[in-house]
Amino acid sequence: MKQNDIALIPHFFNHKWAIDLNKTLSEIFFVPDKYMDYFEGRYNFKEDSYLPGKSQLHKYISELLPILRAQKIEKVFYTNILDDYSADLQNAGFVKSFGGILHATNHQDLAIGQQKKLIDYENSIMKMSKQTIVASQLMKNQVPYKVDVMGLPVHMDFTYPSVNKDILFSHRLMKDKNIDMLLDLPEELKEKIIVTCPSGSTTYVGKVQKEFKRFYFKKPKEIYLQLLKESGFGLSFATHDNFGYSLMEGIYSGLTYFVHDNDCTTYREFVLEELRFETIEELWAKYNYYSNNTAERIKIVKKQQEKVKKFQVESWVENFQKGLKL
Repeated sequence: MKQNDIALIPHFFNHKWAIDLNKTLSEIFFVPDKYMDYFEGRYNFKEDSYLPGKSQLHKYISELLPILRAQKIEKVFYTNILDDYSADLQNAGFVKSFGGILHATNHQDLAIGQQKKLIDYENSIMKMSKQTIVASQLMKNQVPYKVDVMGLPVHMDFTYPSVNKDILFSHRLMKDKNIDMLLDLPEELKEKIIVTCPSGSTTYVGKVQKEFKRFYFKKPKEIYLQLLKESGFGLSFATHDNFGYSLMEGIYSGLTYFVHDNDCTTYREFVLEELRFETIEELWAKYNYYSNNTAERIKIVKKQQEKVKKFQVESWVENFQKGLKL
C-alpha cells in the first residue's frame, strides 16, 4: 500500500542500484507526478558524477517543497540518507520527521570516499533521523548510532543452477575489490574467467585487460545479463562490501558464487561456508570439486539461493513496510 504521507528523496546518480532502488521506493512513497517517468522505466537518470547529481537533487527538493506544504506532507524518506540529506526540508518548516537508507559510513576505514572529518556531521544526521536502515549486520556493527537491518531488494528472478564452467568476475576495478588477488591467479584459472566491470581506476584497467582475454568494460546492461547466462561460477575477492549487489545478482542467476572469506564484507553473513575461500589453492580445489560434482553443485546453489530469497523485491517490500517506523 502506497504511503502518500511520506515523500521520497531519490538518489540522483545513474548507478544501477540507485535506479532500481528508487523505482521500488517510488512504489511505496509519494513522488511528484512529473518525476514518475524516472521511476517507471521510461528513461533513466543521466547524472553519473557528483556535481550534476547534486544539482538534480536540489532541483527536485526545490520543486517538492511547495507540494509538501500544499499536501501537508511532514515526513520524507531518503534513498541514500547520508549523501543526500538536506536541512532545507526542515528549515522550510514542512518536514517534521525523516529517515532513510545508509549505504556507507565514515566510521568504516575501507569505505569509498570515507572521511574521518565528517564523522560528527554524520552522527548529527543520524541522531535526528527517526529511522536509519542498513543492508547488513556488518553495517550495523560499524556505526555507534541505532540502525535497523533490512537488506536491500534484488531486482532479479531466481534462475535454475547453471552447470557451465566459465567464471564471471563482475566488479568495479578498484582497490576495495582486491584486484591484485585477481591478477595473481594462476594462468589455468585466468583462462576460465570472464571480466566485466562498470567502472575502474586507471591503475587496474590496463593490467586486467592485458591479463584476461575476455574483458568487457563499461558495456550495456544487456551484455552483463548475457554474460550472467553464459557463466557457471561467480567470483569476488572484495575486502569491503556492505551488501553485494553483484554477488546477489550472480546467486539469483544460478551461479556457484565463490567469495573471499574476510571480516570486512557481508560474505560471512550472506554466503554459505562451502562457497567461501581463504587462499587461491582453496578456491581452485572448490572450483574443481563443484565442476566435477554436478548434483552437489546444484544442491549447494539452491541452498544458497534459499538463504537470500528474502531480498526478492516482493518479500523485501513486505518486510520493509512492516518494519518502517516513520
